[in-house]
Amino acid sequence: MMGRILMATVRVVVISLLVSVGFHSTYVQAQVSLSANIYGVHNYAGDLVATLKNGKGFYTVDMIVSEAWANDAGYRSGYTNTVREAFNNGFTVILRIDYQVNQVCPPENDWVGRYHFGERCKDIVQTLKDYCRIWIIGNEMQAGYANPISKEWYTTCFAGDTNGCYDKIHSVQSDAIVCFGGLGGWPGLKSEPDSGVNYLDYFCKNCVGKVDGFTVHSYGGPANQALGGSLDDPRTSDIGSFGAYKAFCEVIYENFRGSKPVYITESNTYWWIASPHPPHSMDSYQAGWIQKAFQAIDQWNQASDLKVHALCWYSYAHYGVCDGNAGDFWHNAIQPGRCPSDPELDQARSDYQWTTTNTDYRWDIPSDGTLKIQVENYNNSVLWGDTIATGWEGTDYHDSEPANQGGGYRPDGVDIVENGDLIYVGWTEAGEWLRYTVAGGKNTWYRVDLRYARQVAGNGQCRILVDGVNATGTILCPSTGGWESFSTASSPAFSLTDGVHDVRLLFDGNYLNADWFAFVPVEEPTATPTRTPTPTVSPTRTPSPTSTQTNTPTPTRTATPTPMPTAPASASNWMGY
Repeated sequence: MMGRILMATVRVVVISLLVSVGFHSTYVQAQVSLSANIYGVHNYAGDLVATLKNGKGFYTVDMIVSEAWANDAGYRSGYTNTVREAFNNGFTVILRIDYQVNQVCPPENDWVGRYHFGERCKDIVQTLKDYCRIWIIGNEMQAGYANPISKEWYTTCFAGDTNGCYDKIHSVQSDAIVCFGGLGGWPGLKSEPDSGVNYLDYFCKNCVGKVDGFTVHSYGGPANQALGGSLDDPRTSDIGSFGAYKAFCEVIYENFRGSKPVYITESNTYWWIASPHPPHSMDSYQAGWIQKAFQAIDQWNQASDLKVHALCWYSYAHYGVCDGNAGDFWHNAIQPGRCPSDPELDQARSDYQWTTTNTDYRWDIPSDGTLKIQVENYNNSVLWGDTIATGWEGTDYHDSEPANQGGGYRPDGVDIVENGDLIYVGWTEAGEWLRYTVAGGKNTWYRVDLRYARQVAGNGQCRILVDGVNATGTILCPSTGGWESFSTASSPAFSLTDGVHDVRLLFDGNYLNADWFAFVPVEEPTATPTRTPTPTVSPTRTPSPTSTQTNTPTPTRTATPTPMPTAPASASNWMGY
């Protein structure tokens, strides 16, 4: 018997054993490594190595049709070569598996088709597992073009029994990350029975834990253009635009906390509510959008225990229509050479290249469990981006006067200064507040650190309310000597349950510039033991002799009053909340 070891890469090892009576192989698989950076595209093109990757970890998403894979040898060979090339060029490959073209899963109650779909998924993974670990089952299951699949049938196809895709894939790749398919960009509302968030919530509650990750779609768009405004800022957009991922992530966190990775596998500035706005990136892209989108995801990751592992610009190039002559049918391709030169797309490519050159956004930070929130990124409850506002007075914030006195970052009444990379809220007055949604709390005990500046003498004051309860007490913020001389003030430790929380920063005094605040994990405080008083033993009275001696009475002892505990800081009603 002769042993032979083949090392395809440092990440995957195949050991083959040849025996004289035939050929027997034993496969030993090392774990395919995953990118810690969040950059990505949908889909792979070789020229990305030189133009966009810039030495960073990078995801690439592509799609395989299971029936074509099973019945077309050329199709199998072509996809295998593409996936292998992407892997060898250092990309983390994500593969989406659809049942047929425009049929992401077998038709409703087609149990034979369901069986074959699971077998096809198994065969695809068996062939490509040296190059890929992340698999998506289906896509936009509610969409009309995909022959809509009910949430019940999709869950059955995905995770119903050992013939479901999840079990079939794990039977040949134990460390596979099998992901829920991304729904359409509009998540809808929980009050809408057929909304995307309710579809997702049903799956989470009925997949019996058979899911390893989630994919979501989150498109930006030319909001406000009809009103003379600019493209929505991805850092502050509502759930009808790029902020859609937040609504999906909140549902995922409610069900699985931070245990499952999230991948945004489709994103660009194609806004599907086209009229009267220009829908396509060739028409709608505005300089800086990509940088801001990645900054938004980085800020989400810093503020949440649920991490978004990838943000992938969707190019549509897999449709095969972007050849330099026909143009890109969807007007979104970002790869150089795939589409005719266009000012907006050229700007998008330049912005992406700048981002990977000058940033190092990662999903695995902060590693200590700190949840850091930029003060200027308060909630935006405005839907569809059809007003100039990026938040509602009285719902997302309260400010004493309607103008943004700093004139920066957002057009609302909150006073924001934007000085290069330094962005902060200023001109604060007692009674003003800002609202945030925070998915976290896995560490149980925290303190709040507040990054602030204050030029005037005396203490500024603020507090953090979590789900309507005063969590921190008053945080005192002494003068720092300048309006942009920032320092950090901290609260005492407090406990925080794990979940999706309504968090409010409430200012109890005037003149405090606030940059960020963070929930910092701490050890559980040691309780101060209550002293048990030593009981006084009353002496036994000696009987008086029969003489005329008079007894001296024992004085009555006056008890020392027990101090009353100091009441905690009030969590009483404030600003009507």
